[in-house]
Amino acid sequence: MRPAPLCLLPWGLRKAHQLRVRQPLRKLTVATTEPQALAAFSDLIAEEVNVKQVELLHADESGYTQKQEVSLNPKAFSPQVRKATSKLFAAVKSGQWELTETGVRFPRRRGCRPGGGAKR
Repeated sequence: MRPAPLCLLPWGLRKAHQLRVRQPLRKLTVATTEPQALAAFSDLIAEEVNVKQVELLHADESGYTQKQEVSLNPKAFSPQVRKATSKLFAAVKSGQWELTETGVRFPRRRGCRPGGGAKR
């Protein structure tokens, strides 16, 4: 049986902190927008991740914050986009990007055409 995506995250944390999966942990805290939906699976999650207790919290009441970051891979850019690499890095650094359903969108600068050149 393949583990649910929720179970993969604690495994990654265990690996990052060099904790064996065989070593049981005391508690796993999960912050989600729908804790009631996961409540029925808490025993299964505890068994898959090897923890003694699974605590389900509503994300708004958990006190945890979510942080999103963007990293650029200039080697994967097309030649037209490579010309704007420094501007893209500046936009990432200043937080001028937004996450969309298809990926990351950077606001278009005034006077720029999608093809790359500036308007005259």
